[in-house]
Amino acid sequence: MSFANELYYLTYFIGSVYVYYLLFKCLKFVWEVLKTTFVGGNIDFTRFGEWAVVTGCTDGIGKSYAKQLAAKGLNIILMSRSREKLDDTAFEIEKDYKVKTKIIQVDFSGGHEIYEPIAKELEGFEIGVLVNNVGVCTSCFAYLHEFSNE
Repeated sequence: MSFANELYYLTYFIGSVYVYYLLFKCLKFVWEVLKTTFVGGNIDFTRFGEWAVVTGCTDGIGKSYAKQLAAKGLNIILMSRSREKLDDTAFEIEKDYKVKTKIIQVDFSGGHEIYEPIAKELEGFEIGVLVNNVGVCTSCFAYLHEFSNE
């Protein structure tokens, strides 16, 4: 067997290995997409902590997040402006999902002063999930990076 022939077979072998490697990577990607989309493994959120904090949780998407997390077995800390809506949401979640809830009434448009009392309220809780769903309106349009910390 000549050197050129050996080089040909070596190149053929390396090329074949590389093609099989690419095929494996493509099939693995397709499997991950299909598994995530159709099979969807259940995530045990309680392994991160037994409590979830959901801001802006009394209506819409925030309320749905709170309910879905409660359905997964997490206790829920509800944070929003309206005490009445917070009470209603907490009662509904406790009744439907048999989990504990805690209410923190807070207006997030209050600036930095609000964070210290929130931190004190959250002390001692094993929080594994945060859904930061709260929205704050400003008086003018600006990009996020143009806002100051105040």
